[in-house]
Amino acid sequence: MNLIDIIIGIILILGFYKGFKKGFVLELTALLGLILGIVGAFYLSKEHGLYIGQWLEWDDEYLRITTFLLSFIVIVIIVSLIGKLITKLIDFVALSFFNKLIGGLFGLLKFGLLLSILLLLFNVINEQVEMVSEETLEQSITYPVLNQFTDIIWPKLVEMSQEHQDVMNALP
Repeated sequence: MNLIDIIIGIILILGFYKGFKKGFVLELTALLGLILGIVGAFYLSKEHGLYIGQWLEWDDEYLRITTFLLSFIVIVIIVSLIGKLITKLIDFVALSFFNKLIGGLFGLLKFGLLLSILLLLFNVINEQVEMVSEETLEQSITYPVLNQFTDIIWPKLVEMSQEHQDVMNALP
């Protein structure tokens, strides 16, 4: 176990703690709120802009940005409130510990995913400017595991970005 393992371990423990503290429902609804907020804002901002544009004489660009942000914020708040309501119901039914335990695992997975993405950048930079020796990386316990995870994630990220571009091109 070396310094890399300690740093990765601390980050993963932080992810578990954050997820455990918030619980699975709030962790999931935060992620869903972000996704639904972005997607919903893309679809609703045009209609909201037309509606609000009847009363405000703003430049179209400002109106579009404002309605996108307002739509995003409203959707995120609504999803967040739903998550808090579901959490209260779970607490009432005495399933709070399971909600928190699964939330911890979800937080661990989320931070692991984030670390894997950061590891992609680290690997590219480390090939150009050796910040950490190859020997140190090979002696690490956690680095090879996350590196394998990165090898699985990278093709999926490329595929998703291409699909996202197709969706963006299809929007009016």
